Order: sequence, then structure tokens, then C-alpha cells
Amino acid sequence: MAWQLERSATRLDVQHALLQWLYARCRSESHYLELYRKAVERYLESEGKALLLVGVLIRDTAPSERDLKVQGMALSNRIDDPTRIDLIAWYLPVPIPDWPALIQAGAP
Repeated sequence: MAWQLERSATRLDVQHALLQWLYARCRSESHYLELYRKAVERYLESEGKALLLVGVLIRDTAPSERDLKVQGMALSNRIDDPTRIDLIAWYLPVPIPDWPALIQAGAP
């Protein structure tokens, strides 16, 4: 997860692709398009630094603060302000190998 977030925060080609992806989803709704335009304006004024990146870790293990703490510390040393990164962990009670069968059977 850390390398994906760092790449998104530092590579212009990745940021450009994300902006294009977001534009395609916002252009049909005037409210979202206006929010998109404001966000792009803020992004351009900050020279590509005003970003909010969200990392989501999904695990089938017991919760551990270390899962995100190590990654967060590593990212904080490589990402400059005003870029912000939020890390979220979801710990699920079902082992990952059981997910396909659970999905095929439907949720209880």
C-alpha cells in the first residue's frame, strides 16, 4: 500500500490519470463538476501538492496498530505538506480464502 500511495503523491503521470478518471465520473453532474473544478484549481495552485490520498488495508487477521503505524511513519518521511494521507484498516472475521464461497452463497 505504501508504494502505491507514494507513487500517487509523487508521479505526475499517475496524478494525471487519476484526474482524468475523476473527471469522467463528475462531468455529467453539475454539482460534482463544480467540486471537481475547485479541487483541480486547488491542486494546480499548490503545484500538485494539495492532495488527499486514502489507503485502505483489508485483512483477515487480528487487528494490529503496527499494520498502519509502520506504513504511516515511512510515508510521513517521504511525502511533503500539504499532501495528506489517511490510512484505514478493516479487519474482517472471515479468512480471505473463504471469500469466494461466501460471495457465491450470498450474504446471510
